[in-house]
Amino acid sequence: MTNHKNKKFVGEIRPVVYIETLQIQKSIIDVIVIKNTKSTPYYLTEKFQDIISYNIYTRIQDTNTAKDKSADIDKVEFLWKKRFGLLSTPIEKLESFFDLEENWVTSITNETSKYYKFHPEYTISYDNDMRKGYEYYHFFQTDFTPSFINYKFNYHQTVLKEVLGISLDGGRYLTPCPETDGVSFSSFSRWDITFKYFERDSFLFRFNKFLYNSHQSDDARIARDNFLSCVLLFDDANQRNQFKKYIETHWNEENKKYEPLVNPPHIPEQPQNYRKEYFDEQCKNILVLQKMFFAFKNNK
Repeated sequence: MTNHKNKKFVGEIRPVVYIETLQIQKSIIDVIVIKNTKSTPYYLTEKFQDIISYNIYTRIQDTNTAKDKSADIDKVEFLWKKRFGLLSTPIEKLESFFDLEENWVTSITNETSKYYKFHPEYTISYDNDMRKGYEYYHFFQTDFTPSFINYKFNYHQTVLKEVLGISLDGGRYLTPCPETDGVSFSSFSRWDITFKYFERDSFLFRFNKFLYNSHQSDDARIARDNFLSCVLLFDDANQRNQFKKYIETHWNEENKKYEPLVNPPHIPEQPQNYRKEYFDEQCKNILVLQKMFFAFKNNK
């Protein structure tokens, strides 16, 4: 699987390749997966065996491009359009602009709205959300007062997406709320263990990085480090699902191993409608899961 890393691709941009193991009845099958990205087309600068340099190859249904030829021009055009974003939907284009936070400008008529200066039809606006509920990650901050924000993403007058965000540590750090997943050890419970997470290739995490890069400070860095210490950060959904299987088979053993090593934050007494022991358990579990995730990645 590492052979392609030694080949000379144009621009040193290589396809992302990994193996996914499937079990079909009693048989184990390793499937080579080439991740669908926007960095197409991939092609070599030097000939390798029968693969000609600078030729672009495709596979259409069950037919590969002949090794001594290049793909049909319409297929090549499609791959270049994909790279340049010409096939992207408005929400995909907006997401690509998150990497260029310096090009977002605050509206002169509305301080709670930003627009992308090269395409001002794309805007991000926000307003405060009145909910006051706690999540376990609030207690990892110096100031754990809950504060929520509604983010709205527009293309012209069309709302493309709405996201709930949080203002952590007294407003020092802004982030979209992480997603929730969990693991069940029996058929009688939906989840016995829950955790919050981001996936690096997701809209939410790209927006998370956008907000941080737009409001960088030492206080924001500390608050972000505290936040990410209690949120699992996966490469993608595939890694998340593999880790869930790992939890199912390793939890009892590794929980006993790691629980004495973790130091959950102090949870103060809450109003009667909040259960302190519930947050205590969540904080302990996520720190154990972080150690398990580290072991999981190192054992791959």
